[in-house]
Formats: sequence, structure tokens, C-alpha cells
Amino acid sequence: MEIKINKIKTNPDNPREDYNGLKELAENILSNGLLVPVRVADLKGTYLLIDGERRLKACKLAKLKTIRSEVQKYDNELQMLKDLFCINIMRKNFKPLENAKLLKKIWIASGKPSQRALSAQLGIHKVSVDEVFTLLKAPEEVKQAVKEKKLGQRSVTYLSTLPGKKQIEIAKEVRKKKTKTGQTPIAKMVEEELEIEASKKLKENFVEIERKKYTTEDFVKHTISFLWNGVTFYKVIPRAIHFLTKEQMKKLLKEFKTIRDIYIEPAIEILEKETW
Repeated sequence: MEIKINKIKTNPDNPREDYNGLKELAENILSNGLLVPVRVADLKGTYLLIDGERRLKACKLAKLKTIRSEVQKYDNELQMLKDLFCINIMRKNFKPLENAKLLKKIWIASGKPSQRALSAQLGIHKVSVDEVFTLLKAPEEVKQAVKEKKLGQRSVTYLSTLPGKKQIEIAKEVRKKKTKTGQTPIAKMVEEELEIEASKKLKENFVEIERKKYTTEDFVKHTISFLWNGVTFYKVIPRAIHFLTKEQMKKLLKEFKTIRDIYIEPAIEILEKETW
């Protein structure tokens, strides 16, 4: 249906902040009409914009009086916010920080449920919700790198496995580079840092084992427990090999084989070569 443009209010909860290409879009609308209607909520006499603020601005720029609209009915404001969030994550150029602020508002309005419960309410994968919360907790330097399109949301998740100080160092380094999201090998940078840190800690772990004179069985349990406290610690196995006796390696290998996890498989391959 056609609705008068002056009857539509923009949504203060819309996380979108940039509206590039409005002039081109306005010219296209004048030439071909508005192909995709905007979505609005009926407020009894006026309408609240849910989706299509860029199209609405373009129509205003084109001096149009009415705009093709799809009217959506919501039972409450929370339902509307959830719809707005799901619309935004589907956008090709959606901004992670903007949507993260919206998700936080939804989370608070929903009574601060668990991330698993929140993902079920929104009908999206829990990983997507986890990544947004990780971004919200990230250091300001990391958030700034995201805003500048130097880091993507997935990269922030990789960085979160490092201490805050190291995250800030990498974010500063990335911001100096003439690269954009997806062009910086963040995963590799994080893995290198983890490998250095984990190798140092694993060495300390073996020194502690020798000091306490653990039995081989205790050694295996202690080492497995230690390895599972971190991320991709299997990468430090080559550096740690020289701390092990053949018997210890065989015991460790036997235990690893019962775990059946893709992250352990590289360690199994290394240990198998060493024990022959």
C-alpha cells in the first residue's frame, strides 16, 4: 500500500548509521519506481519504520509524497526489536557494532537470558549470538578496528582467545595496515601468539610435573587437563616433545586416541611418528 511519507517516523533503534549512494538510488526510484517496499509498524495514525530507511531517505530526496509500504503488526516493542535485528544481520553491508548495540538492548529487554536461550528466541545460531557478545566485550581499540572495517566480527572472536593487552597490540597493528576486512590473516596471527604462549606454559607444566615426580598416569591426566584449558594447544606438541620419555608419549598418544576430536588429530600424527 502507498503511505504518505510524512506519516512515517524513523526508528531510533535502527542500528544503521551510513546511507551511501542516496542520490543514485533516488534517481533510480524516479526512473523505475520503488521495487522493494519499506516495512512499517502501524502506530494508529502514524507508522514506525522497521526496514528501509535508506529507501525512505531516497524517496524524500526524490521529492515523492508517498512510498510503497508493507504494514507489519507487532504485539510489543520487543518483538519489533527482534525483527529489526534479524533484518540487519541479513544485510550484505550490515555493521557489526551497530547490530551488537541492538542485540544488547534486546537481551536486556528480554530479562538477560542465556546466550543459548536468546539465540533460540531470535531463531539464529548460537554462534552468531556468541560472536556479538564477544564483540561487545572487546577492548575499544578492537571495536575501533571493526568500525574502520579493518577487522570482521569473526576476527574479533579469534582475538578474544588472547589476553586483552595482546588484542590491543594486534588491533593497533591492523589499523595501520592498508587492508580491509578479510584481507588480514588474523587467524594466523592469533595462532602464532597462542603457540608462543602455550609453548611457554606447557614447558612450565612439564617442569612442575618433574618437580612433583608425577607417575606416568598422573602425567597423562595432568597434561590432557592442561591442553584442554586452551585453544589449539596441539600446535605446541612439537616444541614439547623433547620433555617426554617414550613411555610418556605412548601413554599420551593412547589417551588422545580416545578423545576423538579434530583438534587432537594433528597431535596424534606427531606423537605416532615420534613413538616409532
